[in-house]
Amino acid sequence: MVAAEVTVSATTSTLKLDYADLGEDDKRLDFDSEAITVTNTGDASESVTLTLSDPQDSFRNLVASPSSFTLAPNATQTVTLSGKAPDDLDYNYNEVFTTLTIAASNTLTVDFKAEVAPMIEINSVYVYVDGDEEDNYNDEGSVEEIHPGDEIELRFILKNRYDDDYEDGDISGTIEVELDDFDLDNEEVDFDLTAGDDFGKSDAPKINFTIPLNTDDGEEYEIYFTFSDLKSDSGAEFELEDWTLTFTVEKDRDALSISKLKITPEEVECSREIEISGELENIGSDDQPDASVNFYSQYLGINKMLELPTVRDGESKTFTQTFEIGSEVKMGNYPIDIYAYIDGDDEMDNQHINLMVKDCATSQPVVEEEQEENESVTPVAEDGETTATPVSSSNIVKTVEKSYTKDDYLAGIMLVGLVLAVILIVVFAILLLK
Repeated sequence: MVAAEVTVSATTSTLKLDYADLGEDDKRLDFDSEAITVTNTGDASESVTLTLSDPQDSFRNLVASPSSFTLAPNATQTVTLSGKAPDDLDYNYNEVFTTLTIAASNTLTVDFKAEVAPMIEINSVYVYVDGDEEDNYNDEGSVEEIHPGDEIELRFILKNRYDDDYEDGDISGTIEVELDDFDLDNEEVDFDLTAGDDFGKSDAPKINFTIPLNTDDGEEYEIYFTFSDLKSDSGAEFELEDWTLTFTVEKDRDALSISKLKITPEEVECSREIEISGELENIGSDDQPDASVNFYSQYLGINKMLELPTVRDGESKTFTQTFEIGSEVKMGNYPIDIYAYIDGDDEMDNQHINLMVKDCATSQPVVEEEQEENESVTPVAEDGETTATPVSSSNIVKTVEKSYTKDDYLAGIMLVGLVLAVILIVVFAILLLK
C-alpha cells in the first residue's frame, strides 16, 4: 500500500507580463498564469487546500483557482493564478511576488515570479556614408569599403510597443556609441518615443562620426551601441541588448585631404596682405610626387597654383601662401577656394575659407557732405551661388558761398579810406622836402 501524497509540476512559476495590453486608463494589468498540475500519487483520496501569501510590489486581487478540491488516487488537477499586476515593473524584475501553499497529507509550495516583456525594440540601424544610404542592419554586421575621412551617420529605428491609447507609455532613453579608442564628435544622443509609435529614417535619433584619416588599408573598427536610461512615463525601466558593427577601411590609391586651414588676418581694411596656411595629407595608398594646392577667388583676383614636394603614403605637408588684396575690392565677405590636385588637374579635395574686407577710412576736405544712397552689389559665382556682398558709397563735396552783411561793406570802405589818407600824407611830405 502506497502512502497518500500529492506532487506538483513545478515549484516556481514565472508570470509573463506584456504591458502592450494596457489600455487608456489602466494602472494595472490583468493576468492569468500558466497552469500548474497537482497530482495524487498515492492510493487514497486527498483533500487539497490552496492558500496564497500576502502579495508584494503592488500586486492585487490574487486568486488561486480552484482554491480546494479532492483528488482520487492517480488523479490530477490544474491550478491557475489570476490577479492584477502594477504597470511600473522594470524589465529585469525577477522577484517572488507571492507563494502558493498546497496543503494535503503533505504540504508543497510554489513561488510565483514575474517577467516583463521589453516595451522598446530596435528594428534596424541605417548606415549613411557621406550623406548616402549605404545599408541597414537588424543584427550585428560588417560595413565594408569605408574610406579614411568618410562621414558616417547612424540612424536607429526604434519601436514603442505600448498601445497608443495608454497615457503613460512614452519612452525616453539614451543611445551611446563607442568606436574603439577613437573620440567621436557625437558620442550619445537622447530620444523620446511616443506610445505606439516608431521612428522612421527621417526622424530617427542619429549619431555622427568621421573615420580617422590616419588609418591603414584593411583596418577594422568595432563600433559598440549601448542603450541606457530607457524608461516609460509610468516609471518602468527597460533594457536593450548592446550591438556591435564592424567597419572595414579600404584606401583608394590616390587620395589627398586638406585640413587645418587658417587665414591671417580674418579681416582686412587698409592693410590688405593676407596669409593662408593648411595641411595636405596623403590618405591614399600611393605616394604622390605631383601634388599641388590651388587658391582661387574670382572676386579677390586670386588664382595661384602651389606645387609641393612628394607627399608619401600617410604623410602630411604644410603649405603657406601670401596674397595682396587689391584696393579696388569692395567691402564684403569673400570665400577663397582651396583645391588639392595630383598630376596638375586631377582634383582630390576642395575646401574654402572666408575673408572679410572692410572699407579703409580716408580724410577729405569736406565743408558740407552729402552721401548718396548705398548701392549694394551681389556678385554671383559661376555656379550661381552668391559669393560676396560688396557695398560702395561716394561722397559729393559741395562748396557753399557765404553772403556779406552791411557791416562787412562799411568796414571795407573805412579800410580803403585809411589807405588813401596814408598815401596823401606821404605825397605831401615829399613835396615839402623839395
